[in-house]
Amino acid sequence: MVERVESGIKGFDKLVNGGIPKNSLVIVKGGPGTGKTTFCLQFLVKGIENGEKCVMLTTEEGNGKLFRIAKNFGWELEKWKKEKKLAILSYDGENIRKILNELKRVVKSTKASRVVIDSLSTISVYATAYVNIGELSIKDVIDETTVFSSPIIGDEIRRRSMHRIMRELERLDATILMTSEDLDYDKISDFLCDGLIKLDMEAISSALQRTLRVVKMRGTNMDGSVRDMEITNKGIVVY
Repeated sequence: MVERVESGIKGFDKLVNGGIPKNSLVIVKGGPGTGKTTFCLQFLVKGIENGEKCVMLTTEEGNGKLFRIAKNFGWELEKWKKEKKLAILSYDGENIRKILNELKRVVKSTKASRVVIDSLSTISVYATAYVNIGELSIKDVIDETTVFSSPIIGDEIRRRSMHRIMRELERLDATILMTSEDLDYDKISDFLCDGLIKLDMEAISSALQRTLRVVKMRGTNMDGSVRDMEITNKGIVVY
């Protein structure tokens, strides 16, 4: 039987057979303002409430802004960080290999069971720096009979880099949620991840219509229908 993790999102777990499979790699994808960060924060909050150690790697928001966002929902991230229930790492694009190694070290040392990466899209931008280009021969990128322009070669290196990064994250003994924009240059992550949750919103008259759909969740008899969702003052609710 697959061991499952409570998401903390009201109404969501019933869509995935009672929870997210433990130690899976799940992408929460959507455009700006769709609730990706809120979804992932709520997932961490549930872990902290359960007495679990949690880690967040943020590339999108500074700690101060992140604390303010969380406080709108009554989530005391700053307090939990001081109490060492939550570790927060920041990545500014300087050295992707260094920050991922630090993430692995912190997860291992704290025995964290829940990890959030916000966002995978930013990681993808700098992904090519994760692979030593000297390790790739031309034959690794193109065959002997096909000629590609250099942008396509660059895309292939990025794809291989993301493959390595995702495989490294899989080795962490934790359930990992990662936010992602819908970007053309990183489609491989959707195939490599264990789960994919799509958030959308549309302006209808004077109201915002928010929706959620579980696109995939390995090892799960899931409900993949489009469901209405709402961001309340206590977090996300799925209907």
